[in-house]
Amino acid sequence: MCVACVVGVTDLDNKGLTLSSRPFTSRLLSSFLISYCVISTASYIFPKETSAKAADADLEIVRSRVEGLTQGPGSQQRTPSNSFPGPELGQNEISFPLLVYIRQRNGRPYRPSDPEWKTFQRLQQDKKLLHDLKVEVARQAEKEAKKRGQLAAFLGIIKPGQMRVNLELVVPLNRPPVYEVPYFVSKSGQASVDWRPLPESLGSKLDRAFHPIILSRAFYHGLREFWVVSYRITKARVQDRLNSTRPSSGGVQTSSSSSKINPLYLVRPPTRPPTEEEKTAQQLPIRGVSENDMKKMLPFLRGEYGEHASRQAYRDAVRSMTYQHAIESACTVFRLHWSLGQAKAERTDARDPCHIIGYVEFVGERGKLRLDVFAVYSPQSKSLVGRPMITKAYGIPDATTWHKPLSSRNRPSFLQPEGMKSPDSKHQTHPPEDSATDSSAAEKERREVGSREEERGGEK
Repeated sequence: MCVACVVGVTDLDNKGLTLSSRPFTSRLLSSFLISYCVISTASYIFPKETSAKAADADLEIVRSRVEGLTQGPGSQQRTPSNSFPGPELGQNEISFPLLVYIRQRNGRPYRPSDPEWKTFQRLQQDKKLLHDLKVEVARQAEKEAKKRGQLAAFLGIIKPGQMRVNLELVVPLNRPPVYEVPYFVSKSGQASVDWRPLPESLGSKLDRAFHPIILSRAFYHGLREFWVVSYRITKARVQDRLNSTRPSSGGVQTSSSSSKINPLYLVRPPTRPPTEEEKTAQQLPIRGVSENDMKKMLPFLRGEYGEHASRQAYRDAVRSMTYQHAIESACTVFRLHWSLGQAKAERTDARDPCHIIGYVEFVGERGKLRLDVFAVYSPQSKSLVGRPMITKAYGIPDATTWHKPLSSRNRPSFLQPEGMKSPDSKHQTHPPEDSATDSSAAEKERREVGSREEERGGEK
């Protein structure tokens, strides 16, 4: 007994020594990280003096740059284009953009010698082009109004016969805004963050894509879609569970039909004798139809939820649906509203845009409809940017003619603007002199006939 006890104690001591000799990996890793941080902090606070080799390397870099400038642009080697466009970097400079924030600076005002300002002057002096632009904006505004339910209904009530257009071309006074992003720059052992401008085409696109209002609206609609789909899935599952666990009301069942509920047309009272009505019902022809044929003819008499094929398919669809469908639907809605928001702000991508603002009125027999219109014209592409927008609509009914019947006259599909004539038609058409003389002769004849009738009445 004593030898066994001693051996047992010795075994326990050996196990204890074996456990204490295991290395602690986490402690070594944490010690290495702390040492690295301390050394890096000390080297940053107490920088070493630049050695002679580093100074010679800097001199060589400066000499190479000066020689490249003196040789001319033809002998310079082009640096490979980076994936992200940006300013040219030095040889010992490392930089990359931080797309966490985009800053916008207002452009400087135009000068009389700028080519863009001269383009605006020629545009305002071209009367024919302005006339065509206003007619096109009015035409598209009418099409847009007919697509909206309330405006189309009001146009159908007033029956417009005239169109009044008052549009003006507004040119910008300042250059387009400049977009900047922060760049992380590492040069000669020093790190800094600088703001650098982006190219014109890329800056406006990034501003639209990462605009906080567009992103917040898209995120709101995506989150709303996720909650709606999740609620519907949960509701369908709960209803399916409640209906599947609902107690049956089939009455007393025999041992042979304990697993199934008998159809309603086969349920019989077990004790009392049949009445005259039941005997008459038993003699009906439908009683001779088999149960399989009855399932096809009258499936709703089975008495249990989900035994019909359509209901069973619905239950299978509910059980197979997961919350992954809600996530996919939310992502689809987010991308949809994100693209729609960028499409609405696409006008900012046009450089040097000119705005067309004003109103278009549709005058009818029962009132008029006034539409405030906003459009964008690009002098570079010589076309409208997107479709004109209806910022506001005013329905002005005429109380004197609102309840009167309308005249049955044909109206054109597109109304021509009133008072807007093309500059090509310099000479206005006047009525011929023959028509004027004919009308004066007809008036004289009417007066003579009236005087003769008065004389005859006086003689009588």
